[in-house]
Amino acid sequence: MSLSLWTAPFVAKLKKQSTICLFLVILLLLAGLEQGWMLWSCTWGWYGAWIKPVDSVIKVNVDATFFEEASRFGFGMVDKDYTGKLLDACCQSAHGHLNVAAAEALGVKEALSWIKGKQWHHVEIETDSKLTMQAVRSLIIMKSFSAFLLKIVVAYSKLCLMSVYVL
Repeated sequence: MSLSLWTAPFVAKLKKQSTICLFLVILLLLAGLEQGWMLWSCTWGWYGAWIKPVDSVIKVNVDATFFEEASRFGFGMVDKDYTGKLLDACCQSAHGHLNVAAAEALGVKEALSWIKGKQWHHVEIETDSKLTMQAVRSLIIMKSFSAFLLKIVVAYSKLCLMSVYVL
């Protein structure tokens, strides 16, 4: 059964915002499956399956998108432990014209808040946003709205006092 046939009954009953959230969570879940699902990593430019973190580390996959026709953006996150067990997932969407880079940065910032709220201390954050990764690692300086969001992400990650890695 195809994914679209499988999700059609659910999507038909959901509001547009919920449909966007469902779409994001499905993408993140598929990207995290170990058996056969491949994803394109914009960060490194190679194909690879989800790689589990080292023992006792939680991996949070974050992704974002912009739906131009609907004037909406959204991001989602999926948390898995080192065995690959799904711990939790969430997503948010909002009305507005936020570019994907800014939505990715906002998604990573929300992931940091999520991690802090759960009091997790050994976490890897995985994102396909090269721009966000470089900003967290302080490799770039930018002057834009996206840069403002990235500065918030960097500052917040330093305040969280935990082991967080953006891959």
